[in-house]
Amino acid sequence: MLKPKIKHKAAEISEQQKVESKKSLRNFILIIVLLYIVLSIVNNVYNSKTLSKKDKVILDGLEISFYTNKDKYDIGEKVILYLIIKNTTSSKKEIKFNSPDIAYITVLRPMSLGLTKYYITVWTNKPKTKQVPNPYSITLKPFEKLVFPTVWEQVDMNGQPVKTGRYRFIVELNTPKEIKLQKVN
Repeated sequence: MLKPKIKHKAAEISEQQKVESKKSLRNFILIIVLLYIVLSIVNNVYNSKTLSKKDKVILDGLEISFYTNKDKYDIGEKVILYLIIKNTTSSKKEIKFNSPDIAYITVLRPMSLGLTKYYITVWTNKPKTKQVPNPYSITLKPFEKLVFPTVWEQVDMNGQPVKTGRYRFIVELNTPKEIKLQKVN
């Protein structure tokens, strides 16, 4: 009669381990879901701050704007991006740059992951390494406007055509003070 009691205790311990294992799995899944929700909220707040939709900035009498030649494009069609710097005053204005590269353009594609969006860099002309400063400046006459066009061929960094969809364009002026402009197409 001693043996059945041992089997009973072993079965009882095994049953307790199954229950504890199920609790641990349930708690693990709950933690993952809560972590996903919290990180989604943090990511959405970060995106709303860093990816604001301003495509025009007025800075010390200079109006700096950015736009594309169209709002919708066919597959493979060239996207022409225009950076415009306009002196809105009646006196000369100088704008200083870190190098002759006036601005860098980055194209991002949103990826929806349920509660949040992540942005993947598709194409950029921004150098991967920080450049040695090579001061450069442009002086604009009163009410003068300069236009700097850039063409994006709808390809990624490997030269492959991109998928159809909406893209976010970010223009970073290569100035000592950070200036970013954005547009969604």
